[in-house]
Amino acid sequence: MEHGDQPDWVRSPTDFGLAHPVTVHTYCAAHMVGMNDVIICGGTVAACRRVLRCPSCQRRRRFVQSHAGLYYDDIFTCLGCGDTWSGGERGERPFRRGWRREALTRARAEWAEAMTRKDFRAFVHEEITTELGAPL
Repeated sequence: MEHGDQPDWVRSPTDFGLAHPVTVHTYCAAHMVGMNDVIICGGTVAACRRVLRCPSCQRRRRFVQSHAGLYYDDIFTCLGCGDTWSGGERGERPFRRGWRREALTRARAEWAEAMTRKDFRAFVHEEITTELGAPL
């Protein structure tokens, strides 16, 4: 890509109601961006149903794997205890009453909507193929 060319995923600032002279990228990717660019990450792109061993529960549990894109660690949420895991580390636990119940309710709703492992693999394969611009 030549300097000054913009890929098709770049949107105009006016598309987002911005008056600033910035470029807004709607997909987080490893492309060169300048100092005045703004990258908007869309959050979870896909969710997958998994059965894994929970380090907190010390047993096999249902998990929701939240995939936010190729350049981010996936977040795994246990449907037994509500803890989240990413990059080998347990996520923070909020310091408030009822957080575990809220986390479990949210995780169970995500589980109901999540795709199967087979569909998830096909989704990620397509995402990689699109990013590389060529089939694997």
